[in-house]
Amino acid sequence: MTLNELNPRWCLAARWDDADGTQHFLNGDITKRSGMGLSFLCPVHRNHRLAVMFANPIDGLPGCAESRYRWHRQGETFETLTLGPSIDASGCQHHDSIETPCWHGHITGGEIR
Repeated sequence: MTLNELNPRWCLAARWDDADGTQHFLNGDITKRSGMGLSFLCPVHRNHRLAVMFANPIDGLPGCAESRYRWHRQGETFETLTLGPSIDASGCQHHDSIETPCWHGHITGGEIR
């Protein structure tokens, strides 16, 4: 299936830090940043969203300061996006079916694998 089938959206973060430690805040101004991360419907359940933040946001500025994990991004559109490493939401408890684990897989060239 394609990423586009999972209603993808670009995400923003509230804070990012420069290499010298200077902190920057979004403060509600969504025009300051773009493409810091991605959210999409869980490919398994499709009743909740998964989100990942990028180590290398599309706008070329630093990544989210609060994110514990960040994915390396290649591509600048949902159709060309490749992320690494794999996305493992199998431990996610934010869905109705605890018996069926969430998705663990890859986004490669805009495809969910």
